[in-house]
Amino acid sequence: MAKLIGSAPNQISTNGDLGKMAFEDKVSVANLNATGTKDATTFLRGDNTFASAGVNTPMVYAQGNSATSCADNTTTKITLDNELINTEGLFANSRFTVTSGYEGKYLIIFQLSFNHTATSLMINPSIKVNNTTVAYGQDFSAKSANHTMTVRTSIITDLSVNDYVEFFGRQDSGSTKTNNSGIYTNASITKLID
Repeated sequence: MAKLIGSAPNQISTNGDLGKMAFEDKVSVANLNATGTKDATTFLRGDNTFASAGVNTPMVYAQGNSATSCADNTTTKITLDNELINTEGLFANSRFTVTSGYEGKYLIIFQLSFNHTATSLMINPSIKVNNTTVAYGQDFSAKSANHTMTVRTSIITDLSVNDYVEFFGRQDSGSTKTNNSGIYTNASITKLID
Protein backbone atom coordinates (compact mmCIF):
# COMPACT_ATOMS: atom_id res chain seq x y z
CA MET A 1 0.00 0.00 0.00
CA ALA A 2 1.29 3.44 -0.87
CA LYS A 3 2.17 5.90 1.84
CA LEU A 4 0.48 9.23 1.45
CA ILE A 5 1.83 12.57 2.54
CA GLY A 6 -0.14 15.71 3.01
CA SER A 7 -3.75 15.91 4.06
CA ALA A 8 -6.93 15.49 2.07
CA PRO A 9 -7.96 16.73 -0.39
CA ASN A 10 -4.48 16.99 -1.97
CA GLN A 11 -2.57 13.89 -0.92
CA ILE A 12 0.42 12.81 -2.98
CA SER A 13 1.80 9.29 -3.07
CA THR A 14 5.39 8.79 -1.93
CA ASN A 15 5.44 5.47 -3.75
CA GLY A 16 6.33 5.39 -7.47
CA ASP A 17 4.09 2.35 -8.04
CA LEU A 18 0.97 4.48 -7.81
CA GLY A 19 2.38 7.58 -9.44
CA LYS A 20 0.91 10.89 -8.54
CA MET A 21 -2.40 10.71 -6.81
CA ALA A 22 -4.62 13.72 -6.21
CA PHE A 23 -7.97 13.95 -4.54
CA GLU A 24 -10.07 16.85 -5.70
CA ASP A 25 -13.18 18.25 -4.13
CA LYS A 26 -14.88 18.43 -7.56
CA VAL A 27 -14.45 16.73 -10.89
CA SER A 28 -15.88 18.65 -13.82
CA VAL A 29 -17.37 17.00 -16.90
CA ALA A 30 -14.51 18.45 -18.95
CA ASN A 31 -12.06 16.29 -16.93
CA LEU A 32 -13.83 13.03 -17.76
CA ASN A 33 -12.42 10.80 -20.48
CA ALA A 34 -15.76 9.51 -21.78
CA THR A 35 -17.15 9.15 -25.29
CA GLY A 36 -20.22 10.95 -26.63
CA THR A 37 -21.54 14.47 -26.37
CA LYS A 38 -21.10 16.09 -22.97
CA ASP A 39 -23.88 18.64 -22.44
CA ALA A 40 -27.03 19.39 -20.44
CA THR A 41 -29.16 16.94 -22.48
CA THR A 42 -27.04 13.83 -21.82
CA PHE A 43 -26.03 11.69 -18.87
CA LEU A 44 -22.92 9.62 -18.15
CA ARG A 45 -23.64 5.89 -18.27
CA GLY A 46 -21.81 3.23 -16.29
CA ASP A 47 -19.87 2.16 -19.42
CA ASN A 48 -18.22 5.63 -19.55
CA THR A 49 -20.29 6.93 -22.48
CA PHE A 50 -22.67 9.86 -22.64
CA ALA A 51 -26.21 9.03 -23.80
CA SER A 52 -29.32 11.07 -24.53
CA ALA A 53 -31.60 11.25 -21.52
CA GLY A 54 -34.71 10.60 -23.62
CA VAL A 55 -38.03 12.41 -23.53
CA ASN A 56 -41.43 10.96 -22.75
CA THR A 57 -43.62 13.30 -24.75
CA PRO A 58 -46.27 13.57 -25.91
CA MET A 59 -48.17 13.48 -22.66
CA VAL A 60 -51.91 13.98 -22.18
CA TYR A 61 -54.15 14.22 -19.12
CA ALA A 62 -57.82 15.05 -19.71
CA GLN A 63 -60.92 15.00 -17.56
CA GLY A 64 -64.57 14.74 -18.53
CA ASN A 65 -66.00 18.03 -17.31
CA SER A 66 -69.11 17.68 -19.46
CA ALA A 67 -70.70 14.45 -18.34
CA THR A 68 -71.59 12.10 -21.22
CA SER A 69 -75.12 10.74 -21.46
CA CYS A 70 -74.90 6.94 -21.73
CA ALA A 71 -77.92 4.82 -22.63
CA ASP A 72 -78.46 1.59 -20.70
CA ASN A 73 -76.18 -1.27 -21.87
CA THR A 74 -74.84 0.82 -24.77
CA THR A 75 -71.14 1.45 -25.37
CA THR A 76 -70.76 5.23 -25.71
CA LYS A 77 -67.78 7.46 -26.52
CA ILE A 78 -66.94 9.46 -23.38
CA THR A 79 -66.31 13.20 -23.70
CA LEU A 80 -63.00 14.28 -22.16
CA ASP A 81 -63.18 18.03 -22.73
CA ASN A 82 -60.89 19.42 -20.02
CA GLU A 83 -57.31 19.02 -21.27
CA LEU A 84 -55.06 19.75 -18.31
CA ILE A 85 -51.93 18.48 -20.11
CA ASN A 86 -51.58 18.21 -23.89
CA THR A 87 -47.88 18.77 -24.56
CA GLU A 88 -47.87 18.31 -28.33
CA GLY A 89 -51.48 19.20 -29.17
CA LEU A 90 -52.33 15.65 -30.33
CA PHE A 91 -55.51 15.37 -28.21
CA ALA A 92 -58.62 17.06 -29.62
CA ASN A 93 -62.34 16.28 -29.47
CA SER A 94 -61.70 13.44 -27.00
CA ARG A 95 -59.37 11.72 -29.49
CA PHE A 96 -55.58 11.26 -29.42
CA THR A 97 -54.02 10.95 -32.90
CA VAL A 98 -50.37 10.00 -33.45
CA THR A 99 -48.53 12.16 -35.99
CA SER A 100 -45.12 11.70 -37.60
CA GLY A 101 -42.28 11.66 -35.08
CA TYR A 102 -44.47 10.50 -32.19
CA GLU A 103 -44.89 6.80 -32.97
CA GLY A 104 -43.74 4.41 -30.26
CA LYS A 105 -44.80 2.64 -27.07
CA TYR A 106 -47.46 4.32 -24.92
CA LEU A 107 -48.99 3.87 -21.47
CA ILE A 108 -52.74 4.62 -21.68
CA ILE A 109 -54.96 4.79 -18.59
CA PHE A 110 -58.72 5.43 -18.48
CA GLN A 111 -60.93 5.84 -15.42
CA LEU A 112 -64.74 5.97 -15.58
CA SER A 113 -67.22 6.73 -12.79
CA PHE A 114 -71.00 6.66 -12.39
CA ASN A 115 -73.35 7.26 -9.45
CA HIS A 116 -75.52 4.18 -9.18
CA THR A 117 -78.79 3.28 -7.53
CA ALA A 118 -79.56 0.00 -5.83
CA THR A 119 -80.61 -1.51 -9.18
CA SER A 120 -77.42 -0.53 -11.03
CA LEU A 121 -74.90 -3.34 -11.21
CA MET A 122 -72.06 -2.75 -13.68
CA ILE A 123 -69.82 -0.24 -15.44
CA ASN A 124 -67.28 -0.90 -18.19
CA PRO A 125 -64.55 1.52 -19.30
CA SER A 126 -62.75 0.64 -22.54
CA ILE A 127 -59.85 2.00 -24.54
CA LYS A 128 -60.07 1.74 -28.32
CA VAL A 129 -57.27 2.14 -30.87
CA ASN A 130 -58.53 2.69 -34.43
CA ASN A 131 -62.02 1.71 -33.17
CA THR A 132 -60.81 -1.68 -31.86
CA THR A 133 -61.02 -2.37 -28.12
CA VAL A 134 -57.51 -2.91 -26.72
CA ALA A 135 -58.28 -2.60 -22.97
CA TYR A 136 -61.46 -3.27 -21.03
CA GLY A 137 -62.43 -2.97 -17.40
CA GLN A 138 -65.50 -4.24 -15.58
CA ASP A 139 -66.88 -4.07 -12.09
CA PHE A 140 -70.13 -5.25 -10.55
CA SER A 141 -71.83 -3.80 -7.52
CA ALA A 142 -74.33 -5.43 -5.17
CA LYS A 143 -75.10 -2.45 -2.95
CA SER A 144 -78.66 -2.02 -1.73
CA ALA A 145 -78.42 1.79 -1.71
CA ASN A 146 -77.14 4.65 -3.85
CA HIS A 147 -73.38 4.54 -4.38
CA THR A 148 -70.52 5.67 -6.62
CA MET A 149 -68.54 3.24 -8.75
CA THR A 150 -65.17 4.00 -10.32
CA VAL A 151 -63.36 1.55 -12.61
CA ARG A 152 -59.98 1.92 -14.31
CA THR A 153 -58.36 0.10 -17.22
CA SER A 154 -54.92 0.52 -18.78
CA ILE A 155 -52.58 -0.81 -21.44
CA ILE A 156 -49.05 -0.42 -22.76
CA THR A 157 -49.22 -0.58 -26.54
CA ASP A 158 -47.36 0.41 -29.70
CA LEU A 159 -48.91 3.26 -31.68
CA SER A 160 -48.00 4.18 -35.26
CA VAL A 161 -48.57 7.31 -37.37
CA ASN A 162 -52.31 7.97 -37.86
CA ASP A 163 -53.35 5.57 -35.07
CA TYR A 164 -56.00 7.16 -32.86
CA VAL A 165 -57.12 6.45 -29.30
CA GLU A 166 -60.62 7.02 -27.91
CA PHE A 167 -62.37 6.20 -24.64
CA PHE A 168 -65.74 4.49 -24.19
CA GLY A 169 -68.05 3.56 -21.34
CA ARG A 170 -71.08 1.39 -20.66
CA GLN A 171 -73.44 1.09 -17.68
CA ASP A 172 -76.44 -1.09 -16.86
CA SER A 173 -78.69 1.01 -14.65
CA GLY A 174 -81.83 0.22 -16.63
CA SER A 175 -82.00 3.79 -17.95
CA THR A 176 -79.83 6.55 -19.41
CA LYS A 177 -77.24 7.99 -16.99
CA THR A 178 -74.41 10.50 -17.21
CA ASN A 179 -70.92 9.67 -15.99
CA ASN A 180 -69.35 11.58 -13.11
CA SER A 181 -67.14 14.42 -14.31
CA GLY A 182 -63.90 16.06 -13.23
CA ILE A 183 -61.36 13.90 -11.43
CA TYR A 184 -63.75 10.92 -11.43
CA THR A 185 -63.66 10.35 -15.20
CA ASN A 186 -60.27 10.95 -16.80
CA ALA A 187 -57.60 9.61 -19.14
CA SER A 188 -53.84 9.88 -19.40
CA ILE A 189 -51.60 9.01 -22.32
CA THR A 190 -47.80 9.00 -22.00
CA LYS A 191 -45.20 8.04 -24.58
CA LEU A 192 -42.62 5.85 -22.90
CA ILE A 193 -38.93 6.65 -23.34
CA ASP A 194 -37.44 4.63 -26.19
